[in-house]
Amino acid sequence: MNRSYGEDQQRLLQVLDMLPVYTVLLSPDYHVPFANRFFRERFGESHGRRCYEYLFGRTEPCDVCETFKVFKTKAPLRWAWTGPDGRNYDIWDFPFTDVDGSSLVMEVGIDVTDLLQAQERARVAQKMESIGRLAGGVAHDFNNILSVITGYAEMALGSLQEGDPLRDDVSEILNAGRKGAALARQLLAFSRRQVLSLEVLDLNAVVGRVEKMLRRVIGEDVLFSVTLGQDLGRVKADPGQVEQVLMNLAVNARDAMSKGGRLSLATGNCTLCEPLPKHLTSAAPGEYVRLSVADTGCGMTDDVKARIFEPFFTTKAKGMGTGLGLATVYGIVQQSGGAIGVLTAPGKGTTFEVYLPRMQDE
Repeated sequence: MNRSYGEDQQRLLQVLDMLPVYTVLLSPDYHVPFANRFFRERFGESHGRRCYEYLFGRTEPCDVCETFKVFKTKAPLRWAWTGPDGRNYDIWDFPFTDVDGSSLVMEVGIDVTDLLQAQERARVAQKMESIGRLAGGVAHDFNNILSVITGYAEMALGSLQEGDPLRDDVSEILNAGRKGAALARQLLAFSRRQVLSLEVLDLNAVVGRVEKMLRRVIGEDVLFSVTLGQDLGRVKADPGQVEQVLMNLAVNARDAMSKGGRLSLATGNCTLCEPLPKHLTSAAPGEYVRLSVADTGCGMTDDVKARIFEPFFTTKAKGMGTGLGLATVYGIVQQSGGAIGVLTAPGKGTTFEVYLPRMQDE
């Protein structure tokens, strides 16, 4: 509190000083006669300085300032602001007359960063849920049709003698039907409509079983390392599906490192608290076992990152991928009660983090 006020005004300013939102008074010459504790702790001491100096390190007023429009219009104004701390604020400005009759603007800023992140997580989860219902319905009907095709193909193949020229043609029909059924199973995994065989698992043991296979899959030009967490909690999941998650993420990482690089796989116990990490698509506070798969590949743009879990979305060349690998991973993790997130940037590599609920007892 930076200037002399009467007893009533001082009491009011003390109340403002305790609010969990920032409150400031701004004068027409850009000085800040009052800034409450919330504001000072976020942006520094304002006494004797102009707002553009200590907020942005400028020597001249900002080119555009929403707040100072209020001095001209004499009307309240609401706008959004991203502060120098990277947080998002919902700003309310009101014309204010000081005790000496001078014009001020009273500004209240509410930190809505966590709210916006929660809304974005809910939007993404809702979108994926809608896509999942559509994909699950299509996959279910498609699977029924393929069952008829493969069934009749097997019957036809069994009735043909060895050497019959039609055997190769019927075999191709049967193979195509089986490939289609495999795709349908992946769609069912994404839509969380597949049948899981749940067991209480030690994730370290699952990683150990597939480690040799992963080393063969990723090739010799990728440096592969595994770090297993100590005293790792148990999770309840389908071991075959967890192995598929590991395989899909490793193959995806390998494909992102066409010129070689490093692939790191790690496990560990983790506690998620509010506010939840921004990069998680859906999660709830609680105890988890975390599996992370990190690569030093090309990374992803924000546009690509926003769609990576959608079925049939792929950045690979035509014929190089179905676009169902990460969609399958997403479905398996969701059906197992977990959450998955991705940290990435162009040229900075990618880290996928899978969170599976930790069992409270063995």
